[in-house]
Amino acid sequence: MFTRIRPLKKNYRYRLVIHNWDYYILDTERHLLSIFFPFLFWFTKQPMYQIDRKTMESMKVVTLTKDNYSQFRWNHLFTVLLLPLLRPIFERHVNGIVSHFFV
Repeated sequence: MFTRIRPLKKNYRYRLVIHNWDYYILDTERHLLSIFFPFLFWFTKQPMYQIDRKTMESMKVVTLTKDNYSQFRWNHLFTVLLLPLLRPIFERHVNGIVSHFFV
C-alpha cells in the first residue's frame, strides 16, 4: 500500500493525496471551526475528491525543503494561545466523564 500526502503551493486548504496510485484532493478546512481549531481536522470526517492524473500533474505541489518547514500559520498560533484559556473547561469535562466510568 502506497500513500503520500502533499501540500499544494500557495493553498493551505487542500492537500493532494496519492493512495495506491489513485489521486485525490483532500479538503482540510471545510468547516469554519477548523480555522480556529486546526486540531479538529484530525477528529472529523474530511471530504476527498478523486481526480485524474492529468489534473494532478497540472497542480503545483510544494517540494519539501528546510525553508518550507518554517512556514507559519496564524491559526496554529491562535490555537496555542487559546489552549490555556480552554484547559479548565476541558479538565472539568474530562474529569466528569472519567469519574462516571471509574468511581
